[in-house]
Amino acid sequence: MVCASSKTQVIKSSCACHIDRLLHQRQSYIFITGAQPIHGPKSFIVYHIRLNDMETKRRYSDFESLRMVLARLHPIFIVPPIPEKHSLLEYAILQNRAKSDVTTIEKRKRMLQSFLNQVAKHPFLGHNHLFHQFLDPNVVWSDVLRSPSLSALSKQQPLHLVMTTITEPSLITPWIHQPLLTHRSIPVPPTTTHSLQRSDPFLVDSEERSERLTDFMQQHVEKSQRKMIRRMGELALDYAELGAVYNGFSLNETNHVARAIERMGQSTDEAYTETGQLANRLEADFVEPMQSQTRMAQLVKQVIEFQYLKQCQVELIELTLDRRRHELDRLLQMEEELQRSDHVYEPPPLDSADKVPPPSKQTNRQPSASFATRLLNSASYSLQAMIDVDPASTRRNHVVKSKEALQILEEALSICRTDISLLTEQLHNELLRYEKDKATLFRETLLSFATTHLRYCEKNLRAWQDTKVQVDKIPLEE
Repeated sequence: MVCASSKTQVIKSSCACHIDRLLHQRQSYIFITGAQPIHGPKSFIVYHIRLNDMETKRRYSDFESLRMVLARLHPIFIVPPIPEKHSLLEYAILQNRAKSDVTTIEKRKRMLQSFLNQVAKHPFLGHNHLFHQFLDPNVVWSDVLRSPSLSALSKQQPLHLVMTTITEPSLITPWIHQPLLTHRSIPVPPTTTHSLQRSDPFLVDSEERSERLTDFMQQHVEKSQRKMIRRMGELALDYAELGAVYNGFSLNETNHVARAIERMGQSTDEAYTETGQLANRLEADFVEPMQSQTRMAQLVKQVIEFQYLKQCQVELIELTLDRRRHELDRLLQMEEELQRSDHVYEPPPLDSADKVPPPSKQTNRQPSASFATRLLNSASYSLQAMIDVDPASTRRNHVVKSKEALQILEEALSICRTDISLLTEQLHNELLRYEKDKATLFRETLLSFATTHLRYCEKNLRAWQDTKVQVDKIPLEE
């Protein structure tokens, strides 16, 4: 159930639901057990999500919308990435087989499964009822996306949202819309690069480290990984060819020599199988997690950029407030000086003798000159009406408007300072959590890399030891 408070517009969720209990009380793991192609005018793949005895079916676009909504509602949380869509090059190569390619589907299954479990382990996102609804087989996901409360929050300008002091995970979003920040007096941060007057050293360091990690991973690690997997695949094919050659060669010999060569071919065939499996395991347990970590480092920059915009908003309001205060002081000082003036100019009234007589009618005036005169007089009257506006009243109106703008800016500044304080504290916690998870993932990934090679070498060792025993049986002529 989703309910909203009309006062604060905070959407709450009843996170005592059975899915929340499954995820966090029983610490259940989420599996993607299958991928079912659906053929029609628009073919797509439906992924089977299993949580204990529940099975839910979702499309790739559903995963994409879930991630987009979570990132929109929680702009300072690092929402895990999902596998990217097919590139134009992949579509050009695979054409209609792109969506049904077995290798691509299996990779997506693994990465979508990793995405769901990373979200489930997040201290806030894992308790979000939207996420629970995504896993619920009785919920139509498109209806959730079209719900009025979610649609309203998703369409809000991020800079018009502020954090609440309530940090319960049961909130679908801790952000509420602040109408005051939509006032025309509130400056909008520029989209171009703007140097902050007060930068957060922790965030600056986090951003620099993430950029270095991203650059190194993309330029070196991923390049080497692709080369390694490709060459392992080529080596496996070479083993397959060599095994066939040995098996054929054994037919030309007899007795112990034939059996030894045949065993050599069998061991080579096993090496082909094990090398292919090694490449697949490294792809799933090493390459894909490292690629995911590269994209996570890119997401770190995005959440820090949101904090940067919020900090820009605060500093621009401060600058605007100072400028408005100076303007108000100038207006008040001008008003005081005019009030202290001893003489105020008042134009004397015109005597009857000084009045300008009306123009006499002349029969010889040209029609064009009469029209030009009337036009000039009309413009003169309009200009005179503009000049005759009471300057004192104008100054008082400016003072009143300046005070109103100051009041709005001061209130907005107070709101934004509280917001940036809460936001920065929460972002620090999120980045610390990310660093801890990153270290854990690197440890698990490197252990998997070492363990996979160790098992590969152990199996090959046993196979070649058996081959050596068979080769030793070849009698030596004296």
